[in-house]
Amino acid sequence: MAVLAFAALDLVACTGSKTPNVESATTLTELRIGVRQPSTLDPAMRANPSDLLVARQIYEPLVGFDPQTGALLPRLATSWQVLNGGTGFRFHLRPDARFQDGVTVTANDVAFELNRLARKDTNSSLAHLLMPVVGYDQVHGTGEATELAGVKVEDPRTLVITITQPWYEFPYVLADPSTAPIPAAKFQSDPAAFLRHPTGSGPYALASGSALPGNLVLERSKHYWGPLPAVATVRFVSGGSPSAALGGLRAGRIDIGDVAPDAMSQALRDFGSRGFTPLAAEISLGFNLTDPALKDPRLRRAVSMAVDRQAIGKKVYGDVLVPADGLIPRGLPGHTELACADSCVHDPAGAKALVQQVSGTARPEIAYDYPRSGTNDAVAQELKSELDAAGITLVPRPHAPIDFLSALNTNSQQMFLLIWVADYPLADWFLAPLFSANSPDNHSGYNDPAVQSLIDAERSDGDLVPRLGLEKQIEQKVLADLPVTPVGFFRNHYAAATRVQGFYVDVLGGFDVARLSLGAAPSGS
Repeated sequence: MAVLAFAALDLVACTGSKTPNVESATTLTELRIGVRQPSTLDPAMRANPSDLLVARQIYEPLVGFDPQTGALLPRLATSWQVLNGGTGFRFHLRPDARFQDGVTVTANDVAFELNRLARKDTNSSLAHLLMPVVGYDQVHGTGEATELAGVKVEDPRTLVITITQPWYEFPYVLADPSTAPIPAAKFQSDPAAFLRHPTGSGPYALASGSALPGNLVLERSKHYWGPLPAVATVRFVSGGSPSAALGGLRAGRIDIGDVAPDAMSQALRDFGSRGFTPLAAEISLGFNLTDPALKDPRLRRAVSMAVDRQAIGKKVYGDVLVPADGLIPRGLPGHTELACADSCVHDPAGAKALVQQVSGTARPEIAYDYPRSGTNDAVAQELKSELDAAGITLVPRPHAPIDFLSALNTNSQQMFLLIWVADYPLADWFLAPLFSANSPDNHSGYNDPAVQSLIDAERSDGDLVPRLGLEKQIEQKVLADLPVTPVGFFRNHYAAATRVQGFYVDVLGGFDVARLSLGAAPSGS
């Protein structure tokens, strides 16, 4: 998984006629969601939140998770067993699972998509999800194999997945729609035609004639195994200006929209807080511990204390960012209030005193690497001002976004921007990839055998309560060493009309339309 350059989502207005005075049958059965233009209907190649939102309705993975508790739930699989101390998982598919064309879903279809996702020639940015699976290096790394050795079809309804190291929570990875099955035979007969109008096993099917680019219409699948969704039709309306979603909601042109950060306060007053839930995403500053200038932990702590997290949120991100108080974002099991303690409290005088302890009368200079964008440039200038007050000269070094990860991989960075967005709803995402010694995402060079032992123990423990305790220990140890310093946690910024019932945005920034229902709009709307 690459370091992600996170930007505010493009926000859309929806064009259309004046709001009708009388509710029609269509408005009572059709949900209209304002999105930016999706880029693909291929779940393995999704590139933005709109792609993910559409994919979640069309494709159904083996498992899901409760949007409020995070508990793992059966989806396409009715049940699964943990094998060999957390290195294997046997999944049992629903006998009544069907694709939207009525064809039975088999374990072979699930295996086909997992192999397609992992293959080197697919070139999916989501292939890393399957990195733990036996044979991943041969399929995605060298390309010498086209099938994962750790994915085995036992019979048409049974699939076994074997991973290289114990990890009891691995099934959470399989909640991502990129791992959901597609009909193997149909795809193989004409991949291009299939992806223009794909077939999944989820509760909604792409309507006849609906395609990209343009507005997408989904209809309830008559072959879905589960309860018939209350919403008959879903219309994804794209286009318009980034700041007009609130107006579209007020006028009734859309029912759900991703509002601009500067409109969140007004949207909260108009539509409530249901869509402003925590997002499992954060902005941090990383330190290259192999650089001699940053080896002294006192200097890293000085930087952390010099950062005004409240100011960065208000000046740069608006209400979409809240100050971080630890490594694990709010909304995830394992988040601990004030885990960062004094290190994350804005204290310019204390930071300056630490700088003087380290450098005496000399003024330390730190290069700051980040992917260039308007938002990231603004963060860099704010950091430069804040560190200057603590006696540190910050030298911004912007990179073209496409080159930023390559720059980190050369190990030439000093301090660097780290924006990390979860692909599965676990605290593990903010610990193991970033602080395991051999992880490709560990760009700080952090290597602590005690932390590695804790990570291994956490992944190999089958009980939730001990896992949460181990995650807390990992977070406390890493924060004491400060290979990174947390800056802010992001939050969702969706708003939904009052007639949308059951609406709740989960920590991955999405929602399942099958959980929703529609009521009549309030009188006078």
